Amino acid sequence: MAHLAGVRRNERAKAQACEARHAYDLPVSGGIFLLSGEKLVEMREQAYDSEDLLQRWLAKYPNLLAGGDQLAGTLRRWLLVKREAGIPDRETSGGRWSLDHLFIDQEAVPTLVEVKRSDDTVPE
Repeated sequence: MAHLAGVRRNERAKAQACEARHAYDLPVSGGIFLLSGEKLVEMREQAYDSEDLLQRWLAKYPNLLAGGDQLAGTLRRWLLVKREAGIPDRETSGGRWSLDHLFIDQEAVPTLVEVKRSDDTVPE
């Protein structure tokens, strides 16, 4: 029964999104648009200027991370624990590895984030 209710909620959400597109006369496509007043602005994909920029955005806006639970219909709420975190390989050692962000969610599940731009990687 719970699955059926989730399917119905999903169908209602799709119908509402469709109604919203028609209400604003939005084009139907896979793109992302920003409604600014009466003007519709198509958002275009572009490269980040630096890894640091994306890292700062993730620290300030953790919901940029994917991670909603599709089946339960809940979204993860992220809390940044530390940026530029050292990760030891055993309990008594120092930081052998490093990661860009350490987040936990509302269930205290850790999420480790390492940001890389393809322009910044060194070919092997």
